[in-house]
Amino acid sequence: MSNKSTIFKTLVSNQAVIDCRKNHFWIGAIFAVLSIFMPWIPGLSKGYTANTASLLLSSKSQEIEKGFKATLSSDYFKKGVSIKKENGQYVLDYNFSEDMYVEATSSSIYENEYNGLNEKQLVKASFSDNKHDASQDSSLYFTSVTSFTTKETTGMTMDYYYDCIGVDAGEVIDPAAKTSTSSKTENNVVYEQNGRYTFLQNYYFPTLSKNTPNYSQFLSDFASSAILQMTSASKTANRFPHSYMIWAKDFTLLAIYPLKSSTSMINVQGSHSGSIPDGLKDCQIADGTSLFSYVAGEETDVSKIYKGSFNKFMDNCGRPAYLKSVWFNIGILSAIVAGCIVLGSLILFLFHKKKNSAYRDVNYFNCLNEACYMYLTPAVLGMVVGFFNPQFSMVIIIGGSLMRTVFAMNKICPPQVGNGSSNKPLYQARS
Repeated sequence: MSNKSTIFKTLVSNQAVIDCRKNHFWIGAIFAVLSIFMPWIPGLSKGYTANTASLLLSSKSQEIEKGFKATLSSDYFKKGVSIKKENGQYVLDYNFSEDMYVEATSSSIYENEYNGLNEKQLVKASFSDNKHDASQDSSLYFTSVTSFTTKETTGMTMDYYYDCIGVDAGEVIDPAAKTSTSSKTENNVVYEQNGRYTFLQNYYFPTLSKNTPNYSQFLSDFASSAILQMTSASKTANRFPHSYMIWAKDFTLLAIYPLKSSTSMINVQGSHSGSIPDGLKDCQIADGTSLFSYVAGEETDVSKIYKGSFNKFMDNCGRPAYLKSVWFNIGILSAIVAGCIVLGSLILFLFHKKKNSAYRDVNYFNCLNEACYMYLTPAVLGMVVGFFNPQFSMVIIIGGSLMRTVFAMNKICPPQVGNGSSNKPLYQARS
């Protein structure tokens, strides 16, 4: 068995790794466990301390802040969005009175809401997720918006309420928002020229739930057809995409787009999904309590409500799903490290058995032992990098493992010297 100094040298020396090949396997197992678990540290530390709704406070999303502040200040939200208990968990209940909305009996009413021309704050419309001819794509502003998709659809029809929050371009807004918006045509990209800054579009679905069959497909079709209004032929947006929030019974979905809107900008810039029951978990709330009253408490300043309790509520809603994604990424990272150890041991075993190998007196378990020692260093480097840039942690681990394997192979099978003889250790030179 190698001494302690040789074991610690395995962190930087491939020769030490080879020298430790016949050590007790439990020592290598400790190294393997450390290699698998050390990359967890940055992911867990950031995952459990992160604010999952931090993008609502980002300086790059000022238009989102304006949209949510207007939502929290609106009468329909304060009075019409309440909390109730259903099947042992809290969900949202939407009861908008007739004085809060106008029925979308024509395409102009729906379009007027988009352009800020309706007298009432909401438009009540309907979405039918059915197939139809692509030639009808131009009619997607109508009250009964119908899916254009040629794939299988859910066939569901649901009523929803629509609120488009924006201001006329002539009104005073933040300079940052004003400079980030353009009505010019640059590089054949057409920008919106309706004279408005659209901050947020709210869509309220009183009956939509995660328990609704095929609800995710319904949402996808709704976003493509009614919100982005993409054509079935070219898959490009007819309408200029803006940030939108979908409110359902037990979940929320936020998608963020740049304020500088163009038909080419159909890739979402940020998103947040939340579970209402998780956001209200362990709370004692009376049925009928308005969501605004719950998040506002005694506070009356909308700006403080938005940055404080409302952001906390959104963080609580999004945390379980966010932590699931954290553990999913950790699982992938662990599988990669374990895979590197197993694959590396097989490669080392093959090279140990080559004719020009300097160390042929090994079995597979010796090589597995070597691999356990060898890949702790890439795991440590991946952990360090993970604190600064988690996306590169995996690259460092894979790249570092590959480099150590290549250098170890050169130790196992030394290159031939000039006279053609192998560069074996002296005790093997006569064999």
